[in-house]
Amino acid sequence: MTTGFHAKNGWFFERVSDGDVQIKFVPQIPEESLDAATKLLGALLNVTVDADTWASIVASVSGDGEDARTFAAASLLHKGSVK
Repeated sequence: MTTGFHAKNGWFFERVSDGDVQIKFVPQIPEESLDAATKLLGALLNVTVDADTWASIVASVSGDGEDARTFAAASLLHKGSVK
């Protein structure tokens, strides 16, 4: 079983213990139905990004875009420091 937040269509996001974020694609079809290309795709789409990169991603796709202010806000949110 895959852990993490299942966003949609097999895309999972999980915060790991050091604050990094693991992003993985898990095909949502039975194992016996997977062809070699789909298995390879699932294996290749399993990456971990550090906390600052994750904050940059979140800030970049925010309505205001990424700048120092939105990066700082995303970073605080990710670290759990928002009061």
